Amino acid sequence: LVTMLSNRKVLEKTDVKSRVDISSAKSFIKSRDLANAEEKIRAATSEMQSLDSELEILKNEKIRLRMFSKFDIDFSKLSTGSLQLFAGTVLDANLPYIEKSLKTAECSYSVKQASKTSSIVLIAIRAGSENILSSFSKYGFERITVPQISSTASAELQKAERKTVEINKRKVGLKKEISELSKKYYGLIAASKEYLDMESSKNSAESLFGATGHTFILEAYLPEKNFPDFEKFAKGNFGNEIFLKKLGSKE
Repeated sequence: LVTMLSNRKVLEKTDVKSRVDISSAKSFIKSRDLANAEEKIRAATSEMQSLDSELEILKNEKIRLRMFSKFDIDFSKLSTGSLQLFAGTVLDANLPYIEKSLKTAECSYSVKQASKTSSIVLIAIRAGSENILSSFSKYGFERITVPQISSTASAELQKAERKTVEINKRKVGLKKEISELSKKYYGLIAASKEYLDMESSKNSAESLFGATGHTFILEAYLPEKNFPDFEKFAKGNFGNEIFLKKLGSKE
């Protein structure tokens, strides 16, 4: 029940028309229904978290794909053992220096506008000639990881958009499922927690007796024959404000 109660935050609080009684709560705790409810809640919340993480990955992927969709090329045809693809952004003011170096090295490249003041450069470099990129940093060239693209970036972007729509549809279904779980189990879970809290309080009442600044514990020995007189004296002076417990010699 501990795990289940920790998952109560995902259940939307609903109006419970009739308060669940303690008897129903006790039966719920002992029955298989408790384990089933816990399993359903854990599965729904786990999947929701997984989908949120997947959406975050897709969000970042789509940002990069939009940049590379500016290049109307089939990236799969450029993936050969003799060529490697690199990309990066650079301020337009420094672009001529980058282009001059690429032309000198006889590298194939393409340039597209990335913003009002910068461009994105896609470079195809022969294997073994990657060291040319090391000189670009002084011109403010910032490398960008080329995403895995099996055809064109535009086609991959469309796939990512469709996947996003599918995930959001699934999230809507999960929210509905969680709402139904809430209606079915919230009253029982709340009553079960209340019952367990009550039982826990009963079990710990004695050990917590002296835990406040307004109480103290006094332990003393006296002949057993004198206990009735002492009990009468204590209750006569303190009434219901005192709690006495007689411990036998074996205790």
